[in-house]
Amino acid sequence: MIKLAGFKRLPRLGAGVAAAAVIAAGVSMGADTPAKAAGDNLVIAFQADVTSWDPSVNFPTGQGIFKSVFDAPLAQDNKLGYIPHVLTKWAYAEGDPLTMHIEMRDDVYFHNGDHMTMEDIKFSFFDRLSDKEHPIDFAGVWGAIEDFEITSPTAATLHFGRPMATVQEWWNFLGSYILPKKYYTEVGHDAFIENPVGSGPYKLIDYQRGSRIVLQANDSYWGGAPKIKRVTFEIITDAPARVAAVQSGNADVAVNVPIREAIRLNEVDGLTGHITPYTHVYYLQIASKGVMLDDNVRAAMHLAIDKNAISERLFDGKAPPLSLTVPKWSSGSVDDYVFPYDPAKAVEMLAKSGYGPDNPVTFKFLTTNGSFTNDFDMARAISGMWKKVGIDATPEVIELSKYYELNNTENQPEVFMYNWDNSTGDPEIFTGYMMPPDLPFGSWRTEDIGEIVRGLFVETDYDKRIQGYKDFNIKVASESKAIPLLQAVTTVVHKDSVSFEP
Repeated sequence: MIKLAGFKRLPRLGAGVAAAAVIAAGVSMGADTPAKAAGDNLVIAFQADVTSWDPSVNFPTGQGIFKSVFDAPLAQDNKLGYIPHVLTKWAYAEGDPLTMHIEMRDDVYFHNGDHMTMEDIKFSFFDRLSDKEHPIDFAGVWGAIEDFEITSPTAATLHFGRPMATVQEWWNFLGSYILPKKYYTEVGHDAFIENPVGSGPYKLIDYQRGSRIVLQANDSYWGGAPKIKRVTFEIITDAPARVAAVQSGNADVAVNVPIREAIRLNEVDGLTGHITPYTHVYYLQIASKGVMLDDNVRAAMHLAIDKNAISERLFDGKAPPLSLTVPKWSSGSVDDYVFPYDPAKAVEMLAKSGYGPDNPVTFKFLTTNGSFTNDFDMARAISGMWKKVGIDATPEVIELSKYYELNNTENQPEVFMYNWDNSTGDPEIFTGYMMPPDLPFGSWRTEDIGEIVRGLFVETDYDKRIQGYKDFNIKVASESKAIPLLQAVTTVVHKDSVSFEP
């Protein structure tokens, strides 16, 4: 039996863990994972291909795959605390929030045999920021580092140009992976993404774009050789097809299947289904353009959505409704803040701007279909609720990769339903990165928003920073500049030969 850990956060590859292969949607395999018979190959029906084999790209859905091939500097424990991984020590100089000393382990090797040193960490988080031909998506994050002073092959001192309150959170988060400086610079960016080399517990041995990703165990992994020798991701963007793959036995695991299918397949002999809330949030990303600049329209959009009904009908009541764009348990939440469901008030707000059921406001509303659990069904439900009050916005389906392409251009959609990934739980990496005009996902591109967030980014007093984000979260939700929907759930259906622990 293969035993898989759950995924209430993006999983970790902890230092000293004998075998850790992170797979789809946060499923992880640990040192005690028994090997599987019949070829020792785990097949996963997965919802999306990677957008690039440069892991610094802004692609939350692919983090489980990237974490199998590449190492991050830090890892997380079960309580979302930060623990050593490649880095063994990291601490600010006493009384100086602009200077940090770091140390790393000396037994990490890349898949091509190159020995990892501090030069590779410097290259990944400092040197690459100056590559204008191949810019990394999170240059704005790591741009806080003004100088990266290497003091030995395993030690360095970081000098920040401004305080970076969430440096440790980012060292185990989106796009934060260590690349081999020598190999990358020798072959160049394009050749690297054709033949990527990491230092993680698995090596990429076969890649067919849009079809299949095959990973082979790295028997020389510093954390110990993985027990499962091969993991195959079958890229199946259509949710019913993922259901068919696991039901037919062609896949051992299917992720992000419709809720109703997870419930149904749980009753099928030989299969088990799980529905699990985790640290992502569903929300409507609103662009500061067109009719979205009308306060009355945005307010009506928000007031007209019955979030409880969506959770009950589409998620079996397991997706908690949200009034803020953070999970209720997280540090940026405000327990007594509730945004109301009030369709009558929505009609009043639209009427102030000359809209109503007989003269509906229209705009472009984009969604994915199968990239996240019940994404398209939820978009259709919201569209139906809007129609009753005087909003005509039929959801249009877009591939996730196309959305990422559009989001950084003037063609950013007016409204897009998204599942925001934040395994850290820190409010900065929720609303702090959802909103600002000068960051990759920033959707509400006005200077007042940017000014608030920039101030919070450099706040070194933890309590003041958290309170600042609570106030900011209320501002964003009450002004409907982003519309929180539900805490996300993910679904896994697997063969009974695979043991899954939520």
